Amino acid sequence: MAELMRLPALFMRKLVGNNTVLFETLAETHAYLTKKEWGFELIEKAPYHTGYQLFYYSWDRPYVCVRIKTHGERKDSAHWADLAHLSIGLLVGKMDRDESIRRRDDEVGKIYRSGQPAIKPGLRYPDSVAGLSQDSVGLRKRLEDPWAEATHYAFPKRNPHSSINHLDDHYSVRVVVH
Repeated sequence: MAELMRLPALFMRKLVGNNTVLFETLAETHAYLTKKEWGFELIEKAPYHTGYQLFYYSWDRPYVCVRIKTHGERKDSAHWADLAHLSIGLLVGKMDRDESIRRRDDEVGKIYRSGQPAIKPGLRYPDSVAGLSQDSVGLRKRLEDPWAEATHYAFPKRNPHSSINHLDDHYSVRVVVH
């Protein structure tokens, strides 16, 4: 069960390097996530900021959700303003096929580049998350790195002289309907 809450190191090595996504376009990232060996499906695409939030979920790894923000956060945000990025959330419970990820309030952490879970700082959790003790799955706050920087991954900048980096090929991906 603990294995379901982490991602294989190979998956993460091929997705991110030095906290940057290794794919330049959304289409390439989508193709990687939806490969049969990883089993993620794009289950929701919602307007966010001036772009979209895309939610990828794997029924084989029911405690993990990949979220991509195609235009990043608002300009007034302290982190990731106008920078396309992805994060991999750790959920408390499994999803139902008709449930919206955006309405779920039970993300308890993110996934580090190593594939290990990282608990969200500043929140209190019960002794167990998804039926496992926090110690048994290695959920802990990593003090040597700020949490947001260690668990969010920027897409490569197309223009190194600009502070804005948007993914605008969102039209190339389609939501899976069950």
